Amino acid sequence: METQEVARSEWPSFFDAFSRQHDSWLVTLEEIPSAASRAFLQAGGLPLDGIVADPDSRSISIMLGRLPDRHVTHTIDRPARVIVERTDDGIEQAVRIERDEGRVTRLSFRSAVRPEEVDGVP
Repeated sequence: METQEVARSEWPSFFDAFSRQHDSWLVTLEEIPSAASRAFLQAGGLPLDGIVADPDSRSISIMLGRLPDRHVTHTIDRPARVIVERTDDGIEQAVRIERDEGRVTRLSFRSAVRPEEVDGVP
């Protein structure tokens, strides 16, 4: 697995492009309280609606689902790092948002594929 940290100054543009590229992909949202803890499922099998970084409020919001009864908004206050996880082939498989105190939010795709392969275009 490869990882790449996204610079804080790039968060708004990164999440805008990431949200458009992965729009409606089915995702799993997990919270990991600390390095010694196991992950807690926050949401699973919902389509990605978008991720927004708000530099003014120093938060990142992840929106999942589009139906009123199947919608989740998860907000991460005071994020410290954003890390993209990729397979050895360079395919994005997850985004990890870390806070200074060790808490981690991880958004992973049900199946990692190259974005250009989604529409059947290799």
